Amino acid sequence: MFFFISYFEQRTNENIASHAHTHVHTHTHTHTHIYTHTHTAHYPNGLNHKFIAWSKKELKSVFMGKGGRFEDPELRDIAKNKHKFVKTLGLIRGKRILDVGAGSGLMLPLLSKSVGNEGSVVAVDISSNFVDIMNDRIEEFGLKNTITLTCDETSIPIPDESFDMALLVDVYHHVTYPTQFMRSVYESLVSGGRLVILDFHRDTKRHYSHPGPWILEHVRADQKTFRNEIESCGFKYVCDILIEGLDENYVMVFEKP
Repeated sequence: MFFFISYFEQRTNENIASHAHTHVHTHTHTHTHIYTHTHTAHYPNGLNHKFIAWSKKELKSVFMGKGGRFEDPELRDIAKNKHKFVKTLGLIRGKRILDVGAGSGLMLPLLSKSVGNEGSVVAVDISSNFVDIMNDRIEEFGLKNTITLTCDETSIPIPDESFDMALLVDVYHHVTYPTQFMRSVYESLVSGGRLVILDFHRDTKRHYSHPGPWILEHVRADQKTFRNEIESCGFKYVCDILIEGLDENYVMVFEKP
């Protein structure tokens, strides 16, 4: 455990210092771009552009606190039901958890408490400013078992078989290179490790938190397509989990054989 934490502390400091993340459009043609024409029309700079380009102050003003798109329970069902979501993960005390695309770190206090002193949480994001925001939250809440890393849009800079569980909470539809990135997540898990995906149903009849066409423009594919993509990376589908209050969302659980 001590080696695990000290290693990631070293990697975290290196990544924050270098701000080593790469924008989606700088990758070579060997990576397959997955945005549909809808994304190109409505997000000409890429779906993740604002996360990378905006300042720390801008990210906090838009996504955090009252009125924040990520954290206001009145605006986001995931924020309102975050305790229910973490509870569905089961007994994770002592586990090593990877929070992928952790953004402002909404789940970190709950995850840190759930894994306890025997466990650890590593939160990764492509935005160095979101990583800075998470570091502030870690310090504010005294989350001694939690650290951060900056990643790019194709992989996460961590050793193989480092985690027992990986979470993508409202993140998978933002993954620009699903095969490369999810393979990296796959390699990060131990055999028997779990992957938990929480994402939006791509269905205007089920979606009520944004104007009608938003969900079709923002989320590129439906649950079945995402499941097929994830399984193609080696994951075995386990089950869906229904969470009361998350009517716009689904939760899928996968396992690394």
